[in-house]
Amino acid sequence: MGYTITDIESIFSTESMTSQEKIDELLRIDCSMYASLGTDSSEPDRSNVKAISNRIYRLINDLDSEVGSLLMINTDSE
Repeated sequence: MGYTITDIESIFSTESMTSQEKIDELLRIDCSMYASLGTDSSEPDRSNVKAISNRIYRLINDLDSEVGSLLMINTDSE
């Protein structure tokens, strides 16, 4: 399915997907956001992607605390 950034909350709350499917889709969105950044991306663009990414990691942490805590280790050190 073709979810986008605007679908993050609905992915998290849907009951038709397993936790693993939700995590996979959230990580796909996260990867897509970072892949879309280029050398010409502005600092506000980069900050926005980082903020959305952090939100994704918090949602993943709510779904699976083991996976989420591993992802959030890197965000806490920045």
